[in-house]
Amino acid sequence: MLHLCRLWVEAGLGDKEWAQAFHMFETELNDQLHQTKGGGNGTEPREGRWTLETFSMWLLKRGRRLRECSQWFRAFDFDHDEMIGIGDFIQGLVAASSPRVSAPGSSCGLCSALALFRLLDLEKRQGQSLDVSDLETILGDAQVSIGADLPLTPQQIAQRATDFDFFRNSLLPRLQGASAFRLRVFGSSSSE
Repeated sequence: MLHLCRLWVEAGLGDKEWAQAFHMFETELNDQLHQTKGGGNGTEPREGRWTLETFSMWLLKRGRRLRECSQWFRAFDFDHDEMIGIGDFIQGLVAASSPRVSAPGSSCGLCSALALFRLLDLEKRQGQSLDVSDLETILGDAQVSIGADLPLTPQQIAQRATDFDFFRNSLLPRLQGASAFRLRVFGSSSSE
């Protein structure tokens, strides 16, 4: 829990967002329980994690498309158990809705890098290089460019993009703030 609290503060999120996050998680969890158990009778053990379907319902409310849900689910599933627990959810929110761009070497930067690496499906491609056209598509979708401060050719960057350390230190700072990888989570809406 201490790790999650530190991540949360490092990300620039406060008590109000913390309360909203727990409320969102609990609300969707209750909806999941009602849908899967027909309302539940209180005698069956309650699953304290979200399924892909529950996560998808929550994500669709954030303006994402249905076809994106499974990829975002993998990005939020930090412990790879095929469910989204509260720890996964908090880390995912840090990665996808932090008001600050975190330093790659920080705990928050690691969390963001891992989520974005999975969101871009680079985790499955580790050890393989990307095509330059794949890299251009990623950058185009994010509406970012490489910049002159990275003294590598696009081909060299594409070859190293699936190396997590390279991704974290070189590509994350360019991609992290891109709207393509952000979620509208916290706001004035009280219906959540």
